[in-house]
Amino acid sequence: MFNKDLILEALDNIGWSKYKLCKEANLSQSTLSDILTGKNKNPRMDTIQKIATALNVSVDTFFDNTDSDMVMETKSEYSTSEKSKKDIKKSLSEILDMLEHSRNELMFDGETLELNNLTKELLKQSIENALIMAKKIAKERNAPK
Repeated sequence: MFNKDLILEALDNIGWSKYKLCKEANLSQSTLSDILTGKNKNPRMDTIQKIATALNVSVDTFFDNTDSDMVMETKSEYSTSEKSKKDIKKSLSEILDMLEHSRNELMFDGETLELNNLTKELLKQSIENALIMAKKIAKERNAPK
């Protein structure tokens, strides 16, 4: 999950003011203020990328590791058979391959999404979770009552 406090921590580490970050990242002060006060809890990925680039850190610096912990809990909560795991892995691979080699751009909220490593990983986790849930729902529907 995005953590605004990690931006403040990065600023402290290099001794920059919020104003300097705005100048270096080419952001308005109101945009950064909205992020740091929590008014904007989910800033756009391109905004986070600008901040990360200015601070010379990776985008994932500003995300807690709790998301991956949650994913692991979800996966273990819905145990699947070995066959289902193989099916999910195959489907996931096919979907990711299709996305990687598609001539069409990936869009979100009317804007082109850059497929950097973080975006790819988040997409992979989301698709994998969707496939796991679909298998679980199908299993529950087909279970004898």
